[in-house]
Amino acid sequence: MCARILSPFAHDVASSGFVQRAHSPPAASTPVLYLAASIVPKGRHTVASFSIITLIIIAIIVVIIAAGCIVIAYYWSRISELLKSIFGTSDIKAINEEGKRKAAVRPKSVSSYTSMALPAIQTDFPEFNWPEFRIKCENTLKAALMAVSEQDLGYLKGVEGDIVKWARLTINEDQLEDERNFYRDIQVHRTEIVDYQKRDGLCIIKLQSSVGHIHWVERAGALVSGDKNLPEQVKYDMELVYVQDPDKVRFGEIAIGVTCPNCGAAISALGQKTCTYCGSAIEPINIRVWRFGALKKYGSKLA
Repeated sequence: MCARILSPFAHDVASSGFVQRAHSPPAASTPVLYLAASIVPKGRHTVASFSIITLIIIAIIVVIIAAGCIVIAYYWSRISELLKSIFGTSDIKAINEEGKRKAAVRPKSVSSYTSMALPAIQTDFPEFNWPEFRIKCENTLKAALMAVSEQDLGYLKGVEGDIVKWARLTINEDQLEDERNFYRDIQVHRTEIVDYQKRDGLCIIKLQSSVGHIHWVERAGALVSGDKNLPEQVKYDMELVYVQDPDKVRFGEIAIGVTCPNCGAAISALGQKTCTYCGSAIEPINIRVWRFGALKKYGSKLA
């Protein structure tokens, strides 16, 4: 009896194509529960497919990350082996510190024009003895640094030229700023001639020195810069100046770098015996000797 009742209904559903037209409004005689049952399996299938795709993507990402880690680990091991073979350790910080220590004791290289300049200099000044002048220049350089460090120009007693002016100005600037430049363990490794010029009545020998020293700066007793224990390697440029033609200098064609010992004002006239600014007595300029000209740390205007 039930089969006879359901049979016509099943035949109507099959013949009407209900499965293909699931989204069309159901006939009034179609049970609601039957429609819901025909839709739910399709939703479950969609959710399951999405979950599988997500898992596959996650798995691919994990594999890529793992492969990257393996590659990085491999190359890092190779780099570590290379660092150990060169530096004895793979610790980057230790290598950096070792580099600083080596740089602190490795002298700077200096330019050298000595072999080419000496013949010209000795042609103009047959009595010029380079080994003696080199020692004198190196001692004067160390004296200038110590004069600044101790704020005492007595270290430059008997020295003439702009190097004294540099020391005086540096000391004055330090005092105005309440600072102190300290120099310790000064060593001059090498000094070479880098140029020889003849111009405007002057002969100028330009020198360059490779110097190692401990240098630090304090302000009001507190460390501002530098290191009290680690040395630094630097280069200094100096000049030796000889007045060859007094007439050109006397008429003010160039400055000769002489200063008043009292106020530091520039003296440009060779015969001048008093300072035009403060009136202090000035010793006549000896034009027949080599004088020390400018001094500066290589690459800067100040030492």
